[in-house]
Amino acid sequence: KKGKFGHLREVGLHGFLHAIEEETRSVWVIVHIYEPSVQRCDTLDDKLVRLARQHSDTKFIRCRASALGYASLPRASASTSRRRSDKRADIGGDEDDPYGAPEPNDDGEDDDDAEVDTDMLPTMHVYRGGELVHNWVRVDWEAGEAGVEELLSR
Repeated sequence: KKGKFGHLREVGLHGFLHAIEEETRSVWVIVHIYEPSVQRCDTLDDKLVRLARQHSDTKFIRCRASALGYASLPRASASTSRRRSDKRADIGGDEDDPYGAPEPNDDGEDDDDAEVDTDMLPTMHVYRGGELVHNWVRVDWEAGEAGVEELLSR
């Protein structure tokens, strides 16, 4: 089964647990929790795509923080929520989002009642046998000058 991955795959809320828990104990699973509006998440994606090609026996996945409800800020006030609901109707709010979350509005924020605290992104989890082995919030700070590859090899 070695060499069966080789790419960074997007998963939504429903595929997230399955992608982690269905692997054997011998497979490492690297999870990038991101938001598309955060540049440092894009930078990490680029590095993970390269690492996935080099380490095809490791599963690399990513999931939007807003799809998971990860790092959610407190609910918006009623007036803010009402404004967002009205706006959702204006942008075609009944279209399905592949991540299970509403479409982003024109200011880059999600149109649901909770917003993601982007100060916590990018976050990276490492699983083995369905169990969390490492968790790095703001992995770009944790990796520092040495980089993500060095952090993962440790």
